[in-house]
Amino acid sequence: MVRHDDYSLSFYISSAGSAVYKAEPFNITPTNMAYSGSFLPDKNEAKLNQEIPVSLMVYDSGTSSLNYTLSDFFTPEKFADKDIVQAVTLTFYDHEPT
Repeated sequence: MVRHDDYSLSFYISSAGSAVYKAEPFNITPTNMAYSGSFLPDKNEAKLNQEIPVSLMVYDSGTSSLNYTLSDFFTPEKFADKDIVQAVTLTFYDHEPT
């Protein structure tokens, strides 16, 4: 995964095949924002049919310190007053998704 200066992300997934994704940049002028990044540190057991956060990035132009973990992804109200919140998640299905 690559985090660009314009706050867009691009990432590459390789498994039985490969895929490349790039998110559109935010329409926001970069400032001296505080940043908190949390990433899946190592191998982790995947649970089928459940969304798994693998990256969480939070930006804020306020004066408070930022400290978030991947588990915060499941309580989005924590980010209500933040300028930018980005999450990359994966879901492994045991069936074709609908």
